[in-house]
Amino acid sequence: MEVIVNENRKLAEIWLTNAESRDERMEMKLKSLCREFKEKRYRAVVFRSGMGNLEDLTAALVSKNYRKSVAGKL
Repeated sequence: MEVIVNENRKLAEIWLTNAESRDERMEMKLKSLCREFKEKRYRAVVFRSGMGNLEDLTAALVSKNYRKSVAGKL
C-alpha cells in the first residue's frame, strides 16, 4: 500500500496492488485509514491495480476519446 497525501488539496491517494486488494487484513486497514482521513476532512481516493493489459486499455481509451472529439461529442 502506498499513500500519497496532498496537504494543499486535502487529498489522500491510496494505491493498492492486486494482492493487497485480495487481503482481508489489508481491507480492514484500508477502511480504518479512510475513516481517519474523513475525520480530518480529507478526500481519500483508492486506486486498485487492474487485471487487464494497461497498454491495450489505454490505447483503446485514447482512440475512443479521439473519435468522440473528431465527431464533436467531447
